[in-house]
Amino acid sequence: MKNLTAQLLINLVSLLCLNFLFLGSKAFANQNVCNNTPNQLAANYTIETLSRSGQSEQHRHQTLVLWRKNNLVGHQFPEKDITELWEHQKDQRIKLYREFDAHQRGIEYTSEEIKSEKINWDNKYQLLPNSVFKQLSKIKTEKESCWTVEYYSSAPQNKVVTKLQWIPELKLIKSLELSGESGTKTWTLNKVDLDAKTINTAFAAWDKYQLTDYADVGDNESDPFLMKMINLGFIEHGASGFYNDKGEQLGGGHHH
Repeated sequence: MKNLTAQLLINLVSLLCLNFLFLGSKAFANQNVCNNTPNQLAANYTIETLSRSGQSEQHRHQTLVLWRKNNLVGHQFPEKDITELWEHQKDQRIKLYREFDAHQRGIEYTSEEIKSEKINWDNKYQLLPNSVFKQLSKIKTEKESCWTVEYYSSAPQNKVVTKLQWIPELKLIKSLELSGESGTKTWTLNKVDLDAKTINTAFAAWDKYQLTDYADVGDNESDPFLMKMINLGFIEHGASGFYNDKGEQLGGGHHH
């Protein structure tokens, strides 16, 4: 029965993510009521990377689902079956829970272990820091469905040009393009889900995962799951799949 329950939870998280992939051209087409509350939503992004080196080009594609529930933010990478859950605590410190969705296991990192004083919460909450807007010029503003879309662009900085479409009511990137001599990275919003039941169900599923404190990982060498994750490089708290406004990789909470 336990194995069946575990498999059902794994299937549930996967299904919630797959629901975002079958979309029309409009990200908000299925929203019946205008909702301007940004603290509870799920946003599905496609991240396209084009890298150039000499005469060769390399393309990379991945999906990112941004989850929000009040002081909790999730960054879900379906292709890797990994979700990073960030918790903004009352004392302003930040905790990280790295969840391995295929195993229903997670690693809990304290604010000290991830040096939370160096982490920009805006970067986790909306995928870019507020400071980026100081580097951009607003080109125009348009109304799309229930929300506003603001268009920004930058002059070349370190030979990188930034183009941003921003939804201020939801504090969401609609699209972000960083282009330079070495390539282009583009974030494209596919869909936003504002349904409270969907959000609550996803976070409730993560809440049931078995957690191990990062400090205790070394004392659990007999745990085959932990040893596998260590060998794959997924346990180290510095690993992350996120980028700042300059396209630079960032170092990398939740519930309970």
